[in-house]
Amino acid sequence: MDNQKKEYNRLKHNMENWRELILLLNSFLKWEQKYYAGVVAGVISFVFLLIWYLDLSFVTCVGLAGLVVTLFDYFYPKLSKMLFKSENWRGTQEKQFEEVVQDIFNAKNRVSALYHFVFDAKSEKSTLFILASSTVCVILAWIGSTMNNLLLLYLVSLVSALYPGLLHNGYLKCVTGLIEGRFNCKLGGGGDVKKEN
Repeated sequence: MDNQKKEYNRLKHNMENWRELILLLNSFLKWEQKYYAGVVAGVISFVFLLIWYLDLSFVTCVGLAGLVVTLFDYFYPKLSKMLFKSENWRGTQEKQFEEVVQDIFNAKNRVSALYHFVFDAKSEKSTLFILASSTVCVILAWIGSTMNNLLLLYLVSLVSALYPGLLHNGYLKCVTGLIEGRFNCKLGGGGDVKKEN
């Protein structure tokens, strides 16, 4: 537990220079205003439309993205000191920042747990691991051969960016509840679900 607290504090310290931007991105990703979902989808659609229109190669896209990230990483901390004064940072913002850092820390721990689960399964249940990983790889290869790569990347990016808002606003629970209801109804032999008035 002590080790996790140290990791959390290190992560929070590393993100201190970016806290205003992180809170802004968090408000967009969690749709604090109703139109933020449209803004997120519009920005992602515009970027992919631009990539499609310019017909950039993968290496060019990676190089340009790396250039933008490098320049932003260099200039933003300097500009943020001029734009955002530390005396304007309030307690409510600090609390929100800590919640976001905790969410990122939890996501990092989940990815780490999944990584360890996969490699533990590989060493303990090697036959099952080979069957499962081969099946997943064949399905991914089939999807990749039937869909355009840029379209596939666009859909993955769009779903990934909209996921926090869907989860935060309860839409994901609503959809999974509907799917479970339909599935249970079909298994129970009840036929179609009747709408309640």
